[in-house]
Amino acid sequence: DIDGDGDGIPNGSDSDIDGDGIPNDQDPDIDGDGKPNGKDPDPENNDPNYCDRIQVYGLNDEQTTGSEIVLTWYLQSSKTGDENCVVKEGVKADLIQVTASAVGAADTKSEQTNPLARAATRIQIPLACTGETVEVTYDFTEIATLIKADPNAPGWTVPQTHRADPKACDFDGDGAPDWGGNIVYCPADSTDPDEIAPNCECPSDQPYYNEETNECCANNADTHDACIFECRESYLDCLRRCDSSYCSEQCGKLFEICGEDCNDCWPEETSVSCVPESFGIATVPDSDIDNDSIPNDSDSDVDGDGVPNTSDKDIDGDGIPNKDDLDIDGDGKINSIDPDADGDGIPDAEDDTPGGPR
Repeated sequence: DIDGDGDGIPNGSDSDIDGDGIPNDQDPDIDGDGKPNGKDPDPENNDPNYCDRIQVYGLNDEQTTGSEIVLTWYLQSSKTGDENCVVKEGVKADLIQVTASAVGAADTKSEQTNPLARAATRIQIPLACTGETVEVTYDFTEIATLIKADPNAPGWTVPQTHRADPKACDFDGDGAPDWGGNIVYCPADSTDPDEIAPNCECPSDQPYYNEETNECCANNADTHDACIFECRESYLDCLRRCDSSYCSEQCGKLFEICGEDCNDCWPEETSVSCVPESFGIATVPDSDIDNDSIPNDSDSDVDGDGVPNTSDKDIDGDGIPNKDDLDIDGDGKINSIDPDADGDGIPDAEDDTPGGPR
């Protein structure tokens, strides 16, 4: 606090910083923080106790690779060592991720968290099998960048030794861990478990080999399609609740994440396309759907099917009835944020049938 007693006089110019009636030159605790001047690193409270270091907890050498752990921390000042530090002006809350890396394993990232509100996050220790113990480096520099601290200062990257999980490192299924540097054997259920990855072949009923997870995966179309269907329904439900373009963009991002999860352990060449256009939503609007040189907003028959818009139960001709279509007139605007949802030239607020013929 640059004005400890709130009298409008900055501490550096105030003859009685804590406003206790005792002049600074006679006050044993000038800034009134409970610390005697002789033991107070900043007795006049002129030097803000900025957070620029981190103290991390939740790591130990008994934890095994591949397991999920909880990391906690507190921010502190390098000048005072005090965890009751203050964040610099202009810092805004944001989501960060901690990254863990180890030789011979893919990096892992923690769940997203706001370090200014919650000093904890979950992360999976990378599954490395280079030896019985593995050194993992945890990178907290996203927090440093967020609070305007020096990410290259000591403490923002933390090395920690963990035990390699012997069961998870038994790639050939013989009951013994396969320590071998960067060597990874094919999955136990592959046609040749003694082969070195990624030269792996899977049984005929499990034709897909996933190099990233080192496993044989069955092409289960029913499961995959069911997952895509659930993503689609969640996406459409999200859009129905939207009242802004920002909201609809966020729905799209959630759908992309959901679709990617559905494609886990699924060959890319047979993946179902997950695009909003397939749901009758024009992400790139067509200003003249029927190509008759009459713009949609002036065309009495937008889709050119011979049925006037005033009678057409599918105005934009996308195969989705008006009553179920999230973009009735195909102008790229979701009905909930389109001032003229059916594109008949009459604003919804004045339109007796804003949803078009049903």
